[in-house]
Amino acid sequence: MPGPLSPEQKAAMQKGRITARKEREQALDVIQNNPQITNVKFWAGLLKKDEELVAGIIKTIDKAKRAIKRAKIKALKAELAALEADK
Repeated sequence: MPGPLSPEQKAAMQKGRITARKEREQALDVIQNNPQITNVKFWAGLLKKDEELVAGIIKTIDKAKRAIKRAKIKALKAELAALEADK
């Protein structure tokens, strides 16, 4: 198991978290404020230009859906166990 992080590693991780947060905020802004995101012609054109990119986006969304579903199942199982323990 690796040892504790050095101050340089901690600083790099913090910088990475800040960068990732800014990127997520920018992406969310584009999604929320650009009507092309819900335009079929936009996606059809993108599919013609870069099918791999669209496939990657779809795969990532599907992965996120599965993760959300797993988390919900875990929470429901915990709730059910608590209810059963309270009989």
